Amino acid sequence: MIADDKKTGNISHGIKQATYMLDPAAKSPQNKMGEKESNPDRVLLVITEHALPVLASSPPKASARQFMQSINEWNRRHRNGQKPPARSWQHIAISFSPKDHEQVSPKRAVAIACHALRLVAGGKRPVLYVVHGDTQHVHVHLQFGTVNDKGKIHSIH
Repeated sequence: MIADDKKTGNISHGIKQATYMLDPAAKSPQNKMGEKESNPDRVLLVITEHALPVLASSPPKASARQFMQSINEWNRRHRNGQKPPARSWQHIAISFSPKDHEQVSPKRAVAIACHALRLVAGGKRPVLYVVHGDTQHVHVHLQFGTVNDKGKIHSIH
């Protein structure tokens, strides 16, 4: 298991990151008409914690906006008049070895990512887990709010 690709940013960047995570056509080659084609193996599983669920029928950008709104509302509610965090969200990706393909199902990958996040950034917080299968290795993208349920801000450093 390797954790990499740490990112933070403003709300619009967060929407772009979440859209990329949720879009089955991201990184897909264009067809003859110049349109991106959906890859059903790209997005294997989507799970949220402490945020509204992402519906498969919703467009990726709408789901991304909804998730980022939930992070903003969570941060406001749990900071309760205190100074807001400099960055409201963070992103990491956890990749598994291609050799572990048989042992790491999408649900197992999320369980491992959830455990890893709790070790690094304790407390409850809104999290979007998206498992991708479009590479030789299963990997999980985690986008999460920096503020936990106690109002503490997690620093990526």
